[in-house]
Amino acid sequence: MNLIDIKTTQWETTPRNISPNGIHDDEKAKSLGFQSGFVPGIALYEHVCAGLIDQGIGWLESGYVEMKFRKPVYSDEKVVVKLDGDNRTFQLFGDNTDDTRCSGSFVQTAPPPDFPDKEVREQLEEPLGSQALVGEMMEVVREHDASEFTGITSVTGFPTEIDGKPVVPISQWGNPIYLIYEYFGLSTTIHYQGKIWHHSPLFAGEASVTRGLITSFTERNGNKLLELLTEIRSDSGRKVATVEHFSVYELAKK
Repeated sequence: MNLIDIKTTQWETTPRNISPNGIHDDEKAKSLGFQSGFVPGIALYEHVCAGLIDQGIGWLESGYVEMKFRKPVYSDEKVVVKLDGDNRTFQLFGDNTDDTRCSGSFVQTAPPPDFPDKEVREQLEEPLGSQALVGEMMEVVREHDASEFTGITSVTGFPTEIDGKPVVPISQWGNPIYLIYEYFGLSTTIHYQGKIWHHSPLFAGEASVTRGLITSFTERNGNKLLELLTEIRSDSGRKVATVEHFSVYELAKK
C-alpha cells in the first residue's frame, strides 16, 4: 500500500462505550477515580479505520498502525479525528488540538514479528505477573452477533460490507485483552499502546480465533504493565491481524 495517498482530513464524531467490563463500566471507573467508563481504545481506532476505508484505501488488507492512548474518551463525548496525509499520522482530540486523547502513526518500520508455533495451554495456574507465564501460549475463540453490527457501525462509520461481503466491525475482534480476561478472570485493564498489522477483514459468520502470549511484565510508577503478542485468524484459518498490545493490568496503590 502506498500510504502517501492518505488524504488530510478531519471530522467530528461521538464515540460510544460498547463494553460493560472493567474500566469501561461506569461504577468501576468511578471507583478508580475516573469520570465514568472509558470508550475502549479499539472502538476509537474503528473511527480512524472508517476514515481510511472511506478514502478507498484497502486498510484491512495491508494497513499498519502504531497507537498511543493518552487520555480517556467518555461515551457520547464529542471528539475530532484528524488524518494527516503528509506526516502519515492521526490524532483524536477533544475541545482543541492540545487535548489529545489518542494519536498514532501509519508508518510501518518493521514487518509483523514472527509468531511462534507453540502448543496452546488450556489453563494457566500461575498468578498474573509471574515470570513463569511469559511465553505461554493462550487462545480464545469468539463468535460475533451480526445483529449488533448496525448499531456499532452507525456510530463509527465503519463499512458494513467490503467487496460485497458483510464484515465484522474491528471493535468486535481487534482487542486481544480477551485472552487475559479468559485465562485470569481479570476484567479491569487499561490499554495504553499498541501496534496492528492488518492482513484481511473478518467477515460476518466467521468466528475470531485469537492466539497469543505475554512477552513481558514491567512496572512504571507503581502501575503493573503487560505486553501481548497475538495473532488473530478466522475460524477457517485465514490470518486477519497481528497485534502487539500494551495494557496496565493493575493500577498503582494510592
